[in-house]
Amino acid sequence: MKKKPSAATVKKSAKKSTSRKSAKKSSRKAHPAAHPASDKSVAKPAAKKAKKSVKKKAAKKSAVKSVRKKDSKSAKPSQERIEKAFRYCPSCRTPNDNPGAIPFRCEECGFAFFFGPVAAVGALVVNEAQELLLVRRARDPGKGQWGLPGGFVDRGESIEGALHREVAEETQLKLTELSLLTTGPNNYTYAGVTADVIDLFFVCKVPADSKIQLELAELSEFKWCVPTKRELNNMAFPSNRIAVEKWLRERKKQVSK
Repeated sequence: MKKKPSAATVKKSAKKSTSRKSAKKSSRKAHPAAHPASDKSVAKPAAKKAKKSVKKKAAKKSAVKSVRKKDSKSAKPSQERIEKAFRYCPSCRTPNDNPGAIPFRCEECGFAFFFGPVAAVGALVVNEAQELLLVRRARDPGKGQWGLPGGFVDRGESIEGALHREVAEETQLKLTELSLLTTGPNNYTYAGVTADVIDLFFVCKVPADSKIQLELAELSEFKWCVPTKRELNNMAFPSNRIAVEKWLRERKKQVSK
């Protein structure tokens, strides 16, 4: 038969139990992160802070996208003059407050640009039958239309040197004779920007046994002919048509003699 505990023992045991509970409570207060009940109170402000940070980043990203979208729209001009495309100084990058002014002058660094025309050459290649060589352009500007062999004069290159080079590159023909026929202004639009050009056209001859081999990236077809309105109305550049019409008048004079 078990012996009943004395009243003093029961009292002592109760006291120990109470002190343990008290210690447990105080340890919870002292170390809230170690107990699930206290995690919620700490996590709530941290979660709110993180949420605000994410929203802020998203708003910033959206604003950057919006600015980029506006910039990309303004960076796609539709056939504007080259002087209007100078929105910033090419030298110091200061914004241009007066786009379209000729010459361009930067008030910040003093840089000036006069937009002078670039030189281009065109060859009116004539065979022994007094026919003219026309070539069909394979790319813009004037894709699918008729033109004359030729192109821009490179830096450090003479006009005659450019003519020989361009004709050889586009047709593999070697010029033996050339004489200046006419010159005239032209406009050349590329990537939405139009620049001024001065064209120089030469009447040229090649050896009788010459074979044409086109540069297919530039030209898709060629033909020897005495151009009529059918070809003239489908010329890639007005300046080419003016030169061909002048050549036709000169040819007519020679035939009538």
